[in-house]
Amino acid sequence: MTTGAWSHPFLFFLIGALAIASVGLVANQVHERTDGPGDRWPSDEYQNRMYFLLFVAAWTTLGAVLHWVINLFIGLFWTILTFVFWTIATALYRKVNPFDPSDCDDTGIASTCRQSVAIEAIGWTEVALTALLFLAILFHFHSHRRAGRDYRNAGYDGFYA
Repeated sequence: MTTGAWSHPFLFFLIGALAIASVGLVANQVHERTDGPGDRWPSDEYQNRMYFLLFVAAWTTLGAVLHWVINLFIGLFWTILTFVFWTIATALYRKVNPFDPSDCDDTGIASTCRQSVAIEAIGWTEVALTALLFLAILFHFHSHRRAGRDYRNAGYDGFYA
C-alpha cells in the first residue's frame, strides 16, 4: 500500500472531523450571541470574524465529504484555497479573540472562554493539516510520475487510483 493510499483518507477524515467540530463551536457562539434581546457581540469586527470562521468551517466540511468524487487537480486547488481561508480566518480571529488560554482557568468546561480558545486551536490545527495534505498531494503526483506515467493523467485518476 502506497503512502497516498492511506494518507489521503486519513487527512481528509481529520480535516473533516475538525471542521465539523468547528462548525458546532462557532454556530454555538453565534447562537449564544444572537439569541434573545439585543446584540451581545464584543464588536462588529468579532462578529464578522465569527461568520467568516463559520463559512470556512462549512466550506471545509463540504470539501472533506466530497473529496471522494473529485480528482487530484481539483483536490490540490481546494487544498490551497482551504489553507488560505483557514490561515486568514484564524489569524484574524486571533486578533479579536477576547480570551487568552490562561483566562479560562476558573471557568466551566463549556464556557464561552474555553470555546473561543478551542475555536482558535482548531483553526491553527486546520492550517497545519491542510498544509500537510498539500504536501501529500504533491508527493502523490511525484510518485505517479515515478511509476512511469505523466502528470497530466495523475490528476484525472483521482486520489485512490
